[in-house]
Amino acid sequence: MEDYLKYANQEQKSVYLLGAKEHVVEKAATKIKNKYPNLVLAGYHHGYIDINDSKIINQIQEAKPDFVFVALGYPKQEEWIYTHKEKLDKGIVMGVGGSFDIWAGEAKRAPKVWLKLNLEWLYRLVTNPTRIKRMVQLPKFLIHVLRGK
Repeated sequence: MEDYLKYANQEQKSVYLLGAKEHVVEKAATKIKNKYPNLVLAGYHHGYIDINDSKIINQIQEAKPDFVFVALGYPKQEEWIYTHKEKLDKGIVMGVGGSFDIWAGEAKRAPKVWLKLNLEWLYRLVTNPTRIKRMVQLPKFLIHVLRGK
């Protein structure tokens, strides 16, 4: 996400944020815009939605963002992306998990050593064991995708 935000800033591209609690996505949007003043903030919406709600996809379609970052959590963000990606005329749609919480200052990133090893997911699991139910679903989801279902 960070690399895409840098690119959007350099090229004055537009970004839409979908997910998290209302105050979190608002704060994340403000901090992103402050750090990257040249990107266009096409809009944002909290994540307490029905994934089939046409109002949200209509708002995003009207905004025509170059990037849509979806932070609804697993598996809801993947379901939302799968359901709506074909309805967007352009751009990249990316699931970003808890990134808005980090941008908003509601959560902290893993220590740098965990990041360098690409193990932030494991750090999150160790520091928050209640995530285990969701984490064990990821391999099942991968197999499901690979089988083309």
